[in-house]
Amino acid sequence: MENLIIYDGKCALCSYFLESVLKRDNGIFKIIDRHSFLFNNYKEKYNIIETNGESIYFIKDHTLYKESEAIIQILKLCGGVFRSLAYLLRFTPIKIRNMIYRMIAKNRYYINRNKSCNFNQFSKIQKRLNN
Repeated sequence: MENLIIYDGKCALCSYFLESVLKRDNGIFKIIDRHSFLFNNYKEKYNIIETNGESIYFIKDHTLYKESEAIIQILKLCGGVFRSLAYLLRFTPIKIRNMIYRMIAKNRYYINRNKSCNFNQFSKIQKRLNN
């Protein structure tokens, strides 16, 4: 079981989400920045075709999840309130979930008013990042 999160390391919003997840994951997640050379290996293996709206991927049991489904799978494994949120999100039709996800992902740099991520403020990510 791999539990690999591939995220946009240049996005502060994505990093805030990931930092929150890593505080609750009990070490079960591996992470890589999609701008790292390691991403190319997964890109080929899972036939990932990037679009502008996809900023996070999750690989569990050799299955690739993206967009809102990746978020839900990650939240489920975090337990507690995050797990409950994942089950609530499941009630939203996937077309609506992904439409909202794409809208946020498309504007993620502007939502936080930060075009890049300052890794120094994300200590959990720094410690767990597989470059």
